[in-house]
Amino acid sequence: DKLLKSDGKTPYKTVTIGGKVRMAENYEATTDSNGKPIPLAKDIASWKNFTDQKLPARCYYNNDSGTYLKYGPLYNGYALEKLAPKGWHVPTKDEFKGLVAAIKNGRNNILAQEISNMLRIARKEPAAGENPLLYWGGNTDTDTDKTDSSGFAAFPAGWLNTTPEFAGSTLGTRFWTITPDTNSSDLYFFSMVNNTTEFGSQKYGYSVRLVKN
Repeated sequence: DKLLKSDGKTPYKTVTIGGKVRMAENYEATTDSNGKPIPLAKDIASWKNFTDQKLPARCYYNNDSGTYLKYGPLYNGYALEKLAPKGWHVPTKDEFKGLVAAIKNGRNNILAQEISNMLRIARKEPAAGENPLLYWGGNTDTDTDKTDSSGFAAFPAGWLNTTPEFAGSTLGTRFWTITPDTNSSDLYFFSMVNNTTEFGSQKYGYSVRLVKN
């Protein structure tokens, strides 16, 4: 019953928070739920071409899969509708609010930074050959305050905005929700900068963490 990665063998790590089984690493599908390939944009021009046509697309940070493969791909909003396999779904805005509420656990005076630290992958010195970019602050910051006590294990995958340009690697991450903004064609996303839901253009590229049905 476990969700497997695209190699067909390795199960995704999961964690139960707030009564929901959530992925504890970024989704990395190359096809949608019907088996149709999600095109890989290999440069900004091709990303823009896909998004201008409102077509699904994915890319890697800085168009560099070699360095950023462990982050998983960034998807545009047009890829979300058919992204999740059977038994899973792209979370709603409220499901991310539930994540934060579960971390708070009734402590309304808890600082946003402390919530972030409980959600962020814990810092440890990379083993030989291991990619330091998986850790907040890159390879120059001890980051001992990132405890990942929740087990959510968010890492700073950055994002692609609509300029379009890449931003936020080693500093932040944004996760798509499936919830639309009522006044536009934008979708809400969850920002790990301040643990809030905001909305952005479907032309943006963000990470995805699925939730079990």
